[in-house]
Amino acid sequence: EVLGQADPDARQAVLDVVCGYLRRPSRPPGGTAELGTAGPAARAAAQALLHARLVPQHGGSKHGGSELWSGLHLNLNGASVQDLDLHGAVLRSAGFAGTRFSGVTRLTGLRCAGRVVFTDAVFTGPVLVDDLDFTGPVRFTGARFDTTVSFTRTTFRGRADFAGACFTGPAEFGSARFLGHAAFSSQERGPAVFLARAGFEQTCFTTVTFAGVRWPDDTSFQ
Repeated sequence: EVLGQADPDARQAVLDVVCGYLRRPSRPPGGTAELGTAGPAARAAAQALLHARLVPQHGGSKHGGSELWSGLHLNLNGASVQDLDLHGAVLRSAGFAGTRFSGVTRLTGLRCAGRVVFTDAVFTGPVLVDDLDFTGPVRFTGARFDTTVSFTRTTFRGRADFAGACFTGPAEFGSARFLGHAAFSSQERGPAVFLARAGFEQTCFTTVTFAGVRWPDDTSFQ
């Protein structure tokens, strides 16, 4: 972290190393340290650094008198994270393919200029994806949401792919804007599955695919 603060050109490499701890398998409870695993302390420290350097703090854009790290690629493919908080972060692109999210996931207000991939990600707790601005394509293909998820007022400027995603709890897309194609179904992944309320009140679609999607009784497109 000190190296990244002193040399902005090194921040991407530092971030890659930190994310690498979260991509490692967790050490079994009570087990001894094994090569290639990450214990609870290392995982907690890695997430704390992500929050400190990527998320704007109350009272300004500085943290501890140091500049925030923005415009980087975040690689958490296959990682396990607990209560991940990236609200307000500014990223170049991000990979969450196969990532397991536990606790509350907060992505509110995040901005990302490039591709964001959540393919086959699993969310076991509530997910807040409100007020985001996705400039590039976003893929939630095959993702699983075990509880609630909110995409309220989120803007998707590129293609947004939810084919094969499973929404076990309520899914809110109120006032979201899909300025590119919104795919909730594809030949490769099949249709998205909504098992609870799906709310699309005042949602804006440019083009959309819902082929094969079955809607719960309390779905709203008002």
